[in-house]
Amino acid sequence: MSGESGKEHISYGVNKKDILPPLQKRIVIHLANTKPSTINETRKAMKGQYKSHWTAFNSLEEKNVIKKIDVKSYHGQEYPLFWLTSSGVLIALFEGASHEVLLEKILQIYPDDKSLQVILEFSPIFGLEVFKIAFLTLQEKGELDMKDLMTILTLVVQNDFHGMPYEDIVAVLKKYPIAYENAKKEAERFLESFKKLNTLFK
Repeated sequence: MSGESGKEHISYGVNKKDILPPLQKRIVIHLANTKPSTINETRKAMKGQYKSHWTAFNSLEEKNVIKKIDVKSYHGQEYPLFWLTSSGVLIALFEGASHEVLLEKILQIYPDDKSLQVILEFSPIFGLEVFKIAFLTLQEKGELDMKDLMTILTLVVQNDFHGMPYEDIVAVLKKYPIAYENAKKEAERFLESFKKLNTLFK
């Protein structure tokens, strides 16, 4: 991510399906469907070799796709538990992980990350477009906030104005009071600007 010195950067076209090497992609999908896990727990579940999984985990951590969430004590030793970062969640979503499962995990692991929760709820409505903009924002800033969320919402709506299910959008926003109020203010600001522009054509 930008601003994180020493981090390996993911560089690819967002239209490509092959974002990560095969083993790293399988690890991301596996973690998306399970609780935070150690390298060895993941390796056993995936029936793989420890060395290749250790290398893949290190690479994913360098790319900021996974991170240490907690530790597990076993026989007097502590082993880090890994799960997906915000970028990792979006990659898992792009690679076909269920947005319902991801949202359930996010509510448990990152309960305060409302922006990411809204993005996941928007994903079945907006499809790939919401992934593209959210992921590129994360690559640029390293995080998503409510201001970014409003920008994403505005851009996606502008790009697909006809047939957009606005009732579905509002239904999602109503679950998140801050996002709803921000969107309401943005809509009011847009309407006011449109009224001013409309007077020029009279």
